[in-house]
Amino acid sequence: MDIKAILFDKDGTLFHFNDTWGPWFYDILSELSEGNKKKLNQLSILLKYDLEKKVFKIDSPFIAGTEGETISKIISLFPDLKEKELTEWLSIRSRDVLGKPIDNLHSTLSQIKKMKITMGIATNDTEASALYQLEKNCIKQFFKYIYGSDSGYGFKPNTGMQEEFLRVRLDPIKSGMTMKQLGKISSKKLTGPKVSDEVIRKIEKQIESLKPTTWEASLRSLVGFNRKEELKLISKPCLIIAGEHDRNAPVATMKKMHNSLPFSTFHEIKDIGHMVHMEAPEVINGILEHFFEEPKNG
Repeated sequence: MDIKAILFDKDGTLFHFNDTWGPWFYDILSELSEGNKKKLNQLSILLKYDLEKKVFKIDSPFIAGTEGETISKIISLFPDLKEKELTEWLSIRSRDVLGKPIDNLHSTLSQIKKMKITMGIATNDTEASALYQLEKNCIKQFFKYIYGSDSGYGFKPNTGMQEEFLRVRLDPIKSGMTMKQLGKISSKKLTGPKVSDEVIRKIEKQIESLKPTTWEASLRSLVGFNRKEELKLISKPCLIIAGEHDRNAPVATMKKMHNSLPFSTFHEIKDIGHMVHMEAPEVINGILEHFFEEPKNG
């Protein structure tokens, strides 16, 4: 068999799962329960985590499910917690987890690379956390593709990350949700923590004005459209702008795009999400003016 490429899972394949995440999750549960042993035990039972051994049970949603399932179970015990804030907090806390690689991982990947086999990773971890672990363990250079749960394609273990991406976004409409209702839900997920009520209302109106068929067609086009390999062929100056809290086009992903474009400029804007032009119009205008005014070599 002529193998051209290998797509790896990360945790439990390249890194020991419980050795990497077990102790970290104990700290997370302890912080959430704030010294309340009853709450701590309830969390451990709900999330199928062994407090004594500091390891996950095999059927824990943290292993077999998605981040959304884990967050939903936590919120069921702490209804005052907000999904967006909890998601961001867990994401930030996970970024510095070093990870424990399997034995002889570097040499194994080196051998695969010598065979001219392209390697990639698809993980339910966030992209930023995955990149951090790969870089700290000196193996990032072996992988051409690195996709996390927040890279825009959804979670595993569904039949495809693309299908999950579509399902999460289309199921509410197919279940009878109106575009107006969708706008109210989506607007806050598209923005940063300091967005104004006025901007939220404008985004809600924009989404409300879309036809459901247009919404679905635009999402399906995202799944089928991939020109990453052609980025390096672009010889004109490009401007890449990323919002610190953008979950649709995360900073790590946009930095990768910037690194693939030979004549690009990258800007990360703090405190905003995906709707950069609406959340920080003055900042965006200033960046654009500078970009168009400065001399270009491309």
